[in-house]
Amino acid sequence: MALNLQEIREGVYLNSWTEASGATVTHLEDFENGKLYSNVTVDGKLHHFTGTIKET
Repeated sequence: MALNLQEIREGVYLNSWTEASGATVTHLEDFENGKLYSNVTVDGKLHHFTGTIKET
């Protein structure tokens, strides 16, 4: 699995990868505001998730 990691700006990162199953995952991690946005495709169906995060 190859991870594509991009720093958008300080404290904000865009990560994407493809799972062995073929599912794709994209995360936007905003540590400054404590937010996580995630898009996942499984079997051709797109799912959206949001959550909170904190840097440790």
